[in-house]
This record gives sequence, C-alpha cells and structure tokens, in this order.
Amino acid sequence: MSGPTVVSYVAAAVASIRRHNAHVPVTVYIDEASPELHRLVPALAVDVERVITGTENMWAPSPTERDSLSAQLLKIKSLLRTGHDSYLYLDPDSLVLGDVGDIQLDLRHLLGDHADVFLLPYRAEPTVWGSRHRYFDDPEIDEETAHALLNETYALSLPVAVLGELRRWDSGVIYGSGAALRLLANRWMELHRRMLGALRRPSILAHDELSLSVALWELRDFIRVAELPERWNFRAGPLLGLGPDTPEIQPSALAGVRVLRLAGNRLDAWGLREVRAALHGLDIDGPLGRAT
Repeated sequence: MSGPTVVSYVAAAVASIRRHNAHVPVTVYIDEASPELHRLVPALAVDVERVITGTENMWAPSPTERDSLSAQLLKIKSLLRTGHDSYLYLDPDSLVLGDVGDIQLDLRHLLGDHADVFLLPYRAEPTVWGSRHRYFDDPEIDEETAHALLNETYALSLPVAVLGELRRWDSGVIYGSGAALRLLANRWMELHRRMLGALRRPSILAHDELSLSVALWELRDFIRVAELPERWNFRAGPLLGLGPDTPEIQPSALAGVRVLRLAGNRLDAWGLREVRAALHGLDIDGPLGRAT
C-alpha cells in the first residue's frame, strides 16, 4: 500500500464493510507506515498490521513497479497470517455492497465438503498459454521457449503440457479455509520470490497471478478450487462492457452484487462517486476530495 490515494480506497473498502456488518473482524495489511489510516482505526473498528515485504533492494524498472511488487507480496503474506477457520481477502479497489458474512451462508454447502478455496476464473482467456501476452514480453513466443522460460524462472521441471493446463484466476477476491489458504500461500510465496529474483531477465513479466497458477497446479491433489460466484468479485468494467472514463452506470446493473471491484474504472466519475459515498461521514482528506 502506498500513497494517500490508496489510503482513501482502503478506507472506503473497510467503511463499505462496516456499513453492512459492524462486528466481522477486519484487518488491513500495510507495507509502510500510514498515520492517516491509523487515525481512522477507531471509526472503522479495524486492525492495522504492518508487514515487511523486503522489496527495498529488489530490482524493479521503476519505483511504481517496485510498489506493485510490494503489493503482490503483501497480498500473499496476508494469507499466510490468517488464523481464522475461513478467510475472505479483498483487494483495496473493492467496495462491499452487502453483508460479507453472507459469503459463509452462500458457500457453506461447498466449503470443506467440495472445495477448499474459491476464486473467479478469467473466462475470456482461461489458460496461461491462451493469454501468454500477459506473461511473456514476446507476443510471438513459441510454446517450447515459453515452457523453458517457465521452468528456468521457477527452477522447476514442469511438463510441456502444463502451459495449457495452468488456469488463470483473479486474485482480487479470495475465499477459503484458513488451512488451505496458508498451504497455498506458502507455495505461492516461494514461487513468486523465485520469479522476482529472475526479473533482470526481461523475457517473463512479473505477475503474481502466474505464480498463483503454478502453485495451484502443483497443489491440485491437496487444494480443491471452486469458482467464486461473480457477485462476490464483480469487475464492473469487463462484466458491464464499460470503457475508460465511463461517467454513469445504472444502479440496477449492480443488483445482487456483494463485492464490487472498481479495478480499471476506479478513476471514472461513477467509480469516484461510489468511493466518496463509502467515505461519507469519515474525517479523511485526500486526492479524492474531503469526505466528512
């Protein structure tokens, strides 16, 4: 987490949770000191934990990229630290439109008996090989070269067929049992650190979701993954076909949505209005405008 803009989004995410559930435990993990967020702790009834991600001396092409790498590691470390029987992770671009406790009612018939972790798949490009332009800097890369790069980056001996078997999952919202998420996060962290150690080689792009795909493939006999219903990870942009700078969306478009992901539309006029509405009543000053 970095900068006052991110603090505004984090505060909005927590405030949106509290609007519908005053008692569920909420922890915000940060990678740098944030006096503004700590000041809001009493109003938001939230725990704040600082986590060292160790990216200060890590090579990155720019400070912005280094912040991104730190955010990736922060996400994985948050899963490692959970002590709850079940755990819901939300990216800071999330707004909760209903009681988060309902996810247990929604998925309790599956969690434990049929699945350990719930994630939303990328339906348009469901496999790593099918979306290779997102992970390799050469858009014309052939399968043999990609396979070799994957094994070199992660120090593995994956079979050639794995490129078509690696499923892509949106890690912006993750739900599952604490035990399964800790098991997953341990391997995810190990693999992702291997990737980040190989960043000076420009052929493969730093993406935590690639490391997630590999970890889930390796753990496929130990962790059962089920699809998270879209209402719990509703990315308005792709699901509603919104272009950049969309000014308005109809409220009916969000009917039934539990977690709204702003993602690439977070600076659109409608997205900013949703964030400001969530911040209403909080004494917070930032680039989104003062909310009181």
